[in-house]
Amino acid sequence: MEVIIGDIPDTTLIYQLILDSWDMEMLELKVETVRKLPDPQYQREIKSTLESRLEIPVDVEVVSAGTIPMAPGGYKVIKVVDKRPKKTSL
Repeated sequence: MEVIIGDIPDTTLIYQLILDSWDMEMLELKVETVRKLPDPQYQREIKSTLESRLEIPVDVEVVSAGTIPMAPGGYKVIKVVDKRPKKTSL
């Protein structure tokens, strides 16, 4: 993921992958940029790049640099946010 995002101009290389369902039919990402937002064309370019390189549908939210919060301790961001409902075993 880092390589693909690094190939996109003006990203900060900071992103989050959000997991909100178990089916994983679409990848949900937040990607930081240094560009002034909103920039719909830039968002479409990022979406297109990610989908063509990953070969899966992507729902991408482009956010301003510094938007994605750091993990406790403040040195790294939480790259994967798992919001999936807990599976129950029978």
